[in-house]
Amino acid sequence: MRRSLFALLLALPLSAAAQPSDGAEVWHRHCVTCHGDDGRGQTEQGRKLFVPDLTRKDWQSSRSDEQIRSAIREGSESGMPEFKDKLAKKELDALVRFVRHLGPQPGR
Repeated sequence: MRRSLFALLLALPLSAAAQPSDGAEVWHRHCVTCHGDDGRGQTEQGRKLFVPDLTRKDWQSSRSDEQIRSAIREGSESGMPEFKDKLAKKELDALVRFVRHLGPQPGR
């Protein structure tokens, strides 16, 4: 009985980790067509829509996490589709963290 309980407890974090809440996974599923793998927007669709370069320091510093979250959730007039009905809160939060990760990093 103890072993079964111990095995169950060990499996809980693994099942949570398997959820699609990883920002990179969400990014690759929904965002790369326009924003590209690197967030620079240099894809065919990104150039058509004048997608901003999310890696730029000025872009990153001029937006709060809530503004990024809102743009993802609600979309924008410039052609960004809304994802409010497509992403769970956990996925949205992970995606905001991933977008922040795209910005200028020390040493790169």
